[in-house]
Formats: sequence, C-alpha cells, structure tokens
Amino acid sequence: MKLPNFIVLGPPRTGTTWLYRCLGQHPEVFISDRKEVRYFDEHYEKGLPWYAQAFAAAPESARAIGDITPGYFQHPGVPERMIEVLGETVELFVIHRDPVERAYSAYQGALRRGETHAAFREALEEIPRLVSNSQYAKQLDRFLSVFPAPRIHLIDFESIAKQPLAHLQAYYRVLGLSDFSPEGLRTRVNAQVPPGRSTRLNTLMRIARETIERSAPGRKLMWRMRDKGLTRKLHSLNAAEQTNGDLSTQVHAELFQQWFQQDQEALQAYAHLRIQLPPEAGDGSTF
Repeated sequence: MKLPNFIVLGPPRTGTTWLYRCLGQHPEVFISDRKEVRYFDEHYEKGLPWYAQAFAAAPESARAIGDITPGYFQHPGVPERMIEVLGETVELFVIHRDPVERAYSAYQGALRRGETHAAFREALEEIPRLVSNSQYAKQLDRFLSVFPAPRIHLIDFESIAKQPLAHLQAYYRVLGLSDFSPEGLRTRVNAQVPPGRSTRLNTLMRIARETIERSAPGRKLMWRMRDKGLTRKLHSLNAAEQTNGDLSTQVHAELFQQWFQQDQEALQAYAHLRIQLPPEAGDGSTF
C-alpha cells in the first residue's frame, strides 16, 4: 500500500496551489491527482483503502509521495490520525505567512463565495477559521505534541515570491530529492480576485474547474489557462467592485495586536523549525 511520506499542512492562502504544481512536476515526486485529498479532516470515516487509492498510481521510482491539504492545519484530531496512519517518520511542512495578510486573503475568498458580507474586522469574529489558520504557534503546539520536532518544517511564504527555486529546493533537501527546476516557476497561481457579483456563477465556475481537473489532460489545460491569465480574466468578468478596500498599515497593526501578537511571540520558540534559505542572490526572481 502506497501512502504519503510528506504532507504540506498549509494553511490556506500560503501558496500551496503553486507548490502543488511545482512539486508535482519533479520526476521523483508523486502527488495525488486532487490537490486536497482531505482524508484526515473530512473523509477519515471512509477508511484507509479510500485514502490509499489516491496514491495507488505512484510509480516505484517515486522517492516522495505527497498530500497537499491546507485544511489539515487547524482541524482538530488531524495530528493523532496522521501519526496512526503514517507513523512518526512522515515529513510535515508548514508555510508561514504574515497572519493578518493570510487572514485577509482568506477573507476575500469568503467574500467571493458569498460566505460573508461583513467587513474584515467583523468577519474575524464571524468566521473562526480566519483566525485559527493564522495562529501558527497554537496549531504547531498540537502537531508537536504528537510528532517529533525534526519532522516539522516551517518555511516562509515570502520566499516563494523572492526565491521560488530556493523555496522548492528546501523541500528537495528534506525529502532527499535531486535538484530540479519546474516549468512555470515564476508564474503566480490562484491569485485572489475581488468578490463576484453572482455567487451562483462562482459556484458553477468552481464545479466546472474541479470537474476538468479530475483528469491529467484537464489539469494541464487549466495550468495553461492560468499561465495565460485566462482563469483570472474569467473571474474578473464576474467580479464586483471592491468596496472593502485594501488592508491599510494602521488596520494591519491594530488587528495584529488584537488577534495574533501573542501567538506570534510564542512562535519565536519554534525558530529551530524554520528552514533556512540561502541569501536572496540565489535565483533572484519574483512574480
């Protein structure tokens, strides 16, 4: 039975779609056809054979088999389920992003889906996961209570934009993979767009995308469309005028202090989990 030897825990809105695309091109890596298998949070009752089916096609040459599911990060019970199924040798990756910016990006997605119509401040009260997915120390505490610290790797979101190749090479080193530079390395994917005028149309577009991406040719088609900016243009056709404004420096500071400062201070105790990248002179690319 083939099962993952690495998991990208997320959280959401930290570049996991870009990572899924890039890691999936590595000749020594196999990642499930679906980016988010969601076994350990939403489908655990379906049993191990259901989960294993997502990785059954992994070739014998695959040195790394991965599950990239951002929902695992804050879901209760996930660490215990993971260690029971995968053991304590599985490598776990967490992408650290400024907590307010991550929450704001997730909030914009909630607006677009029609999940909320509240302003950002009110939405933090209304949608608990906006906050919990940005509480890094709190969530890492849960995983560290189950897994040994050397199996948990914290890497900065900013390195994706500043040093995309160096960011990927950090995963390669942990997983014992050879160097590789994927196509679309500097292509930004899954960028946020303003909320849509029609939630129904957004839902139909999401279902259509998920249906197309179930096959390998469909996934390649979607990546080509993303590369050319076509998917963003399609979303923009339905985009409503943004009325909530950008996240100002003052609002950022206020919300950071209110919601995340204590957690970020606690996170300093986990500096040893951070993957260190070389100086920015590495690949010097941005997107």
